[in-house]
Amino acid sequence: MSDISIYLKNLKDTKHLAELLSVHLKKTDIVLLKGDLGSGKTTFAQFLIRSLIPTVSNVQSPTFNIVNGYEDEKHIVSHLDLYRLKHQDELLEIGFEEFLYSGITIIEWPELAENIIHKNKITISFNNHLDSD
Repeated sequence: MSDISIYLKNLKDTKHLAELLSVHLKKTDIVLLKGDLGSGKTTFAQFLIRSLIPTVSNVQSPTFNIVNGYEDEKHIVSHLDLYRLKHQDELLEIGFEEFLYSGITIIEWPELAENIIHKNKITISFNNHLDSD
């Protein structure tokens, strides 16, 4: 497996990448979003969810809920933020494995769960802050 680097210079580029990816995602695919605070993970996830489920108007960060779910007749999408979890046991408490099999799963701060996700995953690392234009 090789790494691909893509320079996203603004929100338009970020939205375009999310739209391109959304066309290829299917049930049980997992998108892992890595990067520092403020690097664009949640923004990308919002664009991706809106691309998958166009009827969703308000996509919230799951920072405090840990999991937000979205669904239409075509997709079930679980958006997780594992930042506040400290131990793998906590993954069991939130029903983590169920999300992996019920639809498309988008995970911010996935490091705690990486060694239990073995297939159908795409890792995207964000290294720079986005410009607003």
